[in-house]
Amino acid sequence: MGDFETIQGLHVDSIEEITSGDREFMKRYCRTYDSDSKTGKGWDLLQEEIEKVDGDFEYIEPFTKNYDSLQSWVDETKEYLNTASSYSMENWEKAYQGYIKATSNVKKMNDTILMVLKKLRLNRFDKAVETFP
Repeated sequence: MGDFETIQGLHVDSIEEITSGDREFMKRYCRTYDSDSKTGKGWDLLQEEIEKVDGDFEYIEPFTKNYDSLQSWVDETKEYLNTASSYSMENWEKAYQGYIKATSNVKKMNDTILMVLKKLRLNRFDKAVETFP
């Protein structure tokens, strides 16, 4: 979890908001949309990304069941994804907002995990230095 794609197909670490570029892209995309032709961008990409992130959660969910706060985070993030996937292309902005909220949650959790790991490594290093002859 962590590498996300914008609605325009750009790989990013996080997505903060819908940009004017996203809106312009989707305006053109919706005018020429052909459901038989998968472009790998726009609505098709958004649906794929929602399914991908949701699948990641399906994978980790069994490991979070005994940790209430972590499970709450998973549930909240999955709810954003479920809501996002319930919209049609005409409401792509609402779907994208849900996806942005979900990816923001994932980014925050990734950052928290990295911070904890760094702290653990520093504590281990400090203890090793203390015991070094």
